[in-house]
Amino acid sequence: RPSSVLGGRGPVDTVGHEFGEENIGWQRAIRTLPYGRLIGVDLAQALIIGSLSVLGFVPGLIAFTVTCLAGSLVMIEHRGVRSALVRSVALTRRRLGLTFIVVTLPVAVEHQVVHALTAWISMPFAAAWLVHAVAAVVFLVPVVVVEITLAHHLRREGAAVPQPPPRG
Repeated sequence: RPSSVLGGRGPVDTVGHEFGEENIGWQRAIRTLPYGRLIGVDLAQALIIGSLSVLGFVPGLIAFTVTCLAGSLVMIEHRGVRSALVRSVALTRRRLGLTFIVVTLPVAVEHQVVHALTAWISMPFAAAWLVHAVAAVVFLVPVVVVEITLAHHLRREGAAVPQPPPRG
């Protein structure tokens, strides 16, 4: 679950409203999702995280942690794939510990628990898929809301720090 594709625009608007942004509603949000850029971020993150995970567990966790806000930044700042990844690294490196605790750790724990559960019980494919779907809703949607909130807070903290320009 590299970025916020499943969480979609809804959480961005719900949380964004708290930060003074327009709430556009679910139907309009779904119609205006930048699917291509969100899928691009997911693919780029999978490649980056997968490649660094070959070097070890820690490099993979660090890669996930520093790129975890990219999907949210595509939505919030209307960035392209590369720009969102660069911006995510710039924002999270100043608060790496916080980002690790509130985003990476819950995702890692959820994945390990679900994988252990499905392996231990030896479920058929459909049941395992259902467990993963329920876990995504119960654990990962709140993480997406945390990602969006963290992105907004880190953007405010770093307002004086030079930023790469968004790509339209």
